[in-house]
Amino acid sequence: MTQTEDELARRIATVLDQGAGKIAPATADRLASARRQALARHQPRPVSAWGWMLAPSGGPQSRDGRGSSNLRVVLLAAAVVSVIAIGLTWHTTSTGPDIAEIDAALLTDELPINAFLDQGFDSWLKRGSR
Repeated sequence: MTQTEDELARRIATVLDQGAGKIAPATADRLASARRQALARHQPRPVSAWGWMLAPSGGPQSRDGRGSSNLRVVLLAAAVVSVIAIGLTWHTTSTGPDIAEIDAALLTDELPINAFLDQGFDSWLKRGSR
């Protein structure tokens, strides 16, 4: 709350407190009795596990009182599917060169495959680079 809202709330509370002192005792007893009866009749509605996330945020509500929760479920599902699709696409494109590409590069090279298996390969490379 902002400072002006706090100040307004204090003024309202002060006026209500002053007005409550002027109520006749019989009226106060009837109001207290009515409040107790209303609290006794109150039946809290069960809320699903998704209720905290899907609760309407002050927007227009549908006939069943659920508001735009169906839209929120659809948007949540679309976001989850999008994240999974993006993750799979990124993973498949960023794994590096394929094994077939490496094999093709080795087979098309001038150096024979036996040279890679030779123990003196490092010395041959050093002599060839001079």
